[in-house]
Amino acid sequence: MSDEKTLKEQRDRFVAFSFAVADLFIEVAENGKVIHASGASKALTGIDEKALLNRNWLDLFSTYEQAKLLKARDNTVPGRRIGPVLVTLNEQIGQKIASFSAIRMPKNDRFYICLGVSNEFLARIAPVVGLPGATGFADRDAYADAARDAVFDAKLWGHDVELTFFDFVNADEMSQRFGKDGWGKVEQMIGEMMAQYSFGGYSAGMVAEGRYSFVHDKSVNIDEIKQKILSIAKTAGADVDLQAKTVTGDLKTLDKKDISRALDFAINEFENKGAQLKISNLDEGYAQYIAANEAKLKEFKSIIERVSFTQFFQPVIDMKTKEATHYEILSRFESGDTQEWIRFGEDAGLAPDFDLAVCERAINHIKFKAGNTRTRFSIDISGQSIGDEEFCEKLKEQLAKQKGIAERLSLEITESANIESLSRASAFIKDLQKDGYKIGLDDFHPSAAARQYLDAIKADFIKIDGRYIRRITASAREAALVRNLVKMCQDNGTEVIAEGVEEKAQADLLAEMGVKYAQGNLYAPAGPRTDYVAK
Repeated sequence: MSDEKTLKEQRDRFVAFSFAVADLFIEVAENGKVIHASGASKALTGIDEKALLNRNWLDLFSTYEQAKLLKARDNTVPGRRIGPVLVTLNEQIGQKIASFSAIRMPKNDRFYICLGVSNEFLARIAPVVGLPGATGFADRDAYADAARDAVFDAKLWGHDVELTFFDFVNADEMSQRFGKDGWGKVEQMIGEMMAQYSFGGYSAGMVAEGRYSFVHDKSVNIDEIKQKILSIAKTAGADVDLQAKTVTGDLKTLDKKDISRALDFAINEFENKGAQLKISNLDEGYAQYIAANEAKLKEFKSIIERVSFTQFFQPVIDMKTKEATHYEILSRFESGDTQEWIRFGEDAGLAPDFDLAVCERAINHIKFKAGNTRTRFSIDISGQSIGDEEFCEKLKEQLAKQKGIAERLSLEITESANIESLSRASAFIKDLQKDGYKIGLDDFHPSAAARQYLDAIKADFIKIDGRYIRRITASAREAALVRNLVKMCQDNGTEVIAEGVEEKAQADLLAEMGVKYAQGNLYAPAGPRTDYVAK
């Protein structure tokens, strides 16, 4: 077989592999010029394949994305894939959102790019911090979510992954020596490097000050990573004391819920103990989680039985009139972190019991404490609870006893992505809507899966997750995602509430997008009384 034929077969295989996960394959020379393009170029970018040749590859992307993508290319490790991540294409193309994956091959100066219309799977796993060199570490909660997604995806696709924790024992000393900003720059460089080696390019994060972790393929050489971290620190003039701990896991023996529990335990242990955490694999983490939480499980059940939690109220504001349309009722536990308790309740399968207690408490407040007003309220119901038939029956019985309560009480479904049967949930929600209740989807993500949920569950309103709202003034991509979701909801006849609004600039941009309602500390934090006064 001739060398030319062999080369052609190799290229055909590579392009065929690329098309299996993308719509457009692009080959870029060292000078940044496109030297080959195959696929749905015209449909995706508005430019046909021939016209793409000799153009700079960055021209395809939004001006807000270009610096990030260029830095990602320059920092790419040969043989390691970037992405998939979501990117915004050039504004002249209409700010389409596309999935982006790329790779450099060893001993090759070419840069190979796969672009595709974002689908549900890619939208779920493609992170905001997915490009190497684009950002540093995710924060603790974002990393926990990313680590969970990465391990789930590894289990789905049969990959062997591990978690490695890095503990800078003398981080406080380094922070004092370099100052917060100076040490932060060192952390960012380390984060950029670790993101390149993390599974999927997005599962690296800061668990606590000086304590970092990433999910990675089992083949990654941790000693090599440790030396790279030390080299980065040394170049910056930092003399660090670094300890590492790797946690392995046989993902075949644990289901998704057990993996989630084991990960939470491992991350919490590392946050508190650093590299001295005692588990060596996720199985051990799960076993210790069960043992450690036996007493906590009893305590949570007691909280539910005694209805031992307080109610806080946060107004939802009409952005035009600045008046409160209604108040969301938020639960606050008397001891411990409320969100941790709620997550624990969901992990333990107690979300339905807790949600019934919340509903009972809300009804009592409306009838007896706010009975002489017409103030409207909303409460949260877990997506896990909606999938529980016994809960649905009990909730309908509870609400049926309350004449006229539908005029003053709305239900917000949280973590709707956890609903296992959209058709069953849709039927239950329709029953509630027939009885006059307004139903919303809380913590809603502006992803490619959004239309699926909006089409399946005819919600009266959605609340856009505050994590996206907080970034819309700093990220053109986040703004485009939110804008597209708002337009989708307008076309669907679904009201939009933006939660987590902290700054006037965010409110102004949201109003320009057509968002009518907002919630956040810009207007009023959650408090023990319903005493909001328009400013």
